[in-house]
Amino acid sequence: MQSGYDANKVQPSIVMDLVQRWGVMKRDISSTPPNLGLFSFDAHVLGGALIGLGMAVTGSCPGTSFVQAGTGSLHGALVVLGGLLGGITFVSLTRARAKRQPQTAEDPPHPEVSGTQSKTPLDIATALGIPPFVLLLIWVPMCLAVMRIAFAKDRSQPSLPNPGLVPPAYGGLLIGLAQLVTILLTGHAIGASSGYEDVARWLEGKLVSGSPKVEASRKLLTGPVMFAAGIVCSAAIQNYLFGSGRPLSNLEYPHMSTLLALRAVAGGWAMVLGARVARGCTSGHGISGLSKFSLPSLVTTASMFGMCIATAAALKY
Repeated sequence: MQSGYDANKVQPSIVMDLVQRWGVMKRDISSTPPNLGLFSFDAHVLGGALIGLGMAVTGSCPGTSFVQAGTGSLHGALVVLGGLLGGITFVSLTRARAKRQPQTAEDPPHPEVSGTQSKTPLDIATALGIPPFVLLLIWVPMCLAVMRIAFAKDRSQPSLPNPGLVPPAYGGLLIGLAQLVTILLTGHAIGASSGYEDVARWLEGKLVSGSPKVEASRKLLTGPVMFAAGIVCSAAIQNYLFGSGRPLSNLEYPHMSTLLALRAVAGGWAMVLGARVARGCTSGHGISGLSKFSLPSLVTTASMFGMCIATAAALKY
C-alpha cells in the first residue's frame, strides 16, 4: 500500500508541474482554506482526523469505497451509503450555519475540482522559501526512495489472498496517469469526496424548499459524480473480465455481522464528513493537493494518517 501511495505522488507531482508550466491548469493552491475559528488549519486537522478514523474502521477511503462497491462488495456499498449520509450531514450543517450567518451563505468550492484566488499563497515551496521546481527535485527522489523501501518490504510479505492485476507501485503510477487524463479532459485535478456532497446538495434541492435559482443550479450529474460513476463502472468491468466475476462480498464477507455493517456505515459517515470539512480526502488532498505542494493538504494528510495509525493500533487491543 505504501509503495502504491508513494508512486501515485511521484507521477502526479511531475504532471502538475508540467501542466501548470504549459498553462493547462492554473496553480490554484492559494485558495482560501476553510477555518472553524479555533486555530490555523483547524478544519484540515479536524477533517483529516475524521477521515483517518473512518479509514481505520472501514479499511477504505472515499475513493476506494467506490471500487469495492463496483466489484459487488456489500461492505463497500455500506461504506458508500455511510459516505452519502456524511455528505447529507455536512450539507445540513452548512445550511444551518448559513442561516445564522446570512452574509456568508455561499456554497464553498470544491478544492478537488476548482479553486478561488487568495492574497496569501499557501504552498510548501513558499513556506520553505524555495522555488517550486527545486522542491520538485527534492520531492521526487524522496518519494522514490520511500517507495523502494516499501516495495522491498511488500515483496518480503506473504502473498495477498486476492492480489490485484499489477503490483501496488504500478497501480500508483496508473493513478498518476488518471490524473493526467482528468486534467487534460476537464482542466481539474482528481478528487472523490466532492461527489458525495454534490449528491447531498441535489437531494437537498429536491427535498428542502428554497430559492428556485439555487435548486436549479444543483445538478446531479456533476463532474465529481460522473468521476465516481466511472470508478464504479470500471471496477465492475475489471472484476467481471479479470476477477472472479462474483461479488467480493461473497469472498471477504460471507457472514457479515450487524456490528460489521454498522462499522462500515459509521466509518463511511466519518470519512466523508471529515473530507468535506477539510475540503478534500485522500485523493483531493493526498494525491492532487500534495502534488501541487499545498500546505493545507500536507496538514490534512498528516492528520488523517496519524489518526488512522492511532485508531488501528487501538483497535488491536
